[in-house]
Amino acid sequence: MIMQGFVRFRVPIWVRRWVTVLPSVVVVACGVDITQALIASQVILSLTLPFPMVAIVWFIGQTRIMGNYAVPHAVVALAALAAMLVIGLNIWLVLRT
Repeated sequence: MIMQGFVRFRVPIWVRRWVTVLPSVVVVACGVDITQALIASQVILSLTLPFPMVAIVWFIGQTRIMGNYAVPHAVVALAALAAMLVIGLNIWLVLRT
C-alpha cells in the first residue's frame, strides 16, 4: 500500500495476497520442516533489514527531500546508531555460522 503512492499504480489485492501466500504454500507443499523454514526466513529478513534502514536514515535527514518533515540531527544520529547495531549483529550472525 505504501509503495503504491511512490510508483503511482495500484496492485490488485488478490495479487498482493497471492504474492505473500504462495512462497509459504510452496515450502509446505515441498515437505520442508516448517520450523526450519521459519527460522531460515527470519534470518534472511534480518540480513535484508539494514538496506531499507540505511536508506530511511539517509532520507529522513535530507531537508531537500523531506522539506519541513526532515527530522533533527539527533534523531538521525540515533537512527544511524540503530542501523549500525543491526548491521553489526548481522555481521556477528554471519561470522558465527
